[in-house]
Amino acid sequence: MIETLITDRTQGDVEQRTAKGYYNASDLNRVGQAMRYVAARIAGMGGACAVNPKTDWAMHDIPTETQMAAYLSDLATIRAAYAALPNTPAVPVGMDRMGYSEANDIEQILVDIDWLLTNATAAWYYSGTDLYSGEAGQ
Repeated sequence: MIETLITDRTQGDVEQRTAKGYYNASDLNRVGQAMRYVAARIAGMGGACAVNPKTDWAMHDIPTETQMAAYLSDLATIRAAYAALPNTPAVPVGMDRMGYSEANDIEQILVDIDWLLTNATAAWYYSGTDLYSGEAGQ
């Protein structure tokens, strides 16, 4: 899921009108699904992270301002529900003038938080769990 996120859009993508140069239904659906995935991982670790992103956008849909506010609100909920890396971007304030950099930021937030969740889970095996805490045979 996370490996499908796009964080490397460039001005060249916009100028050359590549698929990465536009933010459309497939992007909204992919990110919405990733939001659900990351939120579920946070909840699975005991965190509170209630989001409900729309994941059934069609190419003919024209997102409303309210829908885009909800999209960013869900992202902000995820961003606030778990730790972030020092260079994890802030949630964009709006979608009305979104460029490729903001599109990258939206998806990078999810990549970063997923990475932290994965590493937190891996750390359990090395920091005081019954599996590797040095208590075997005692």
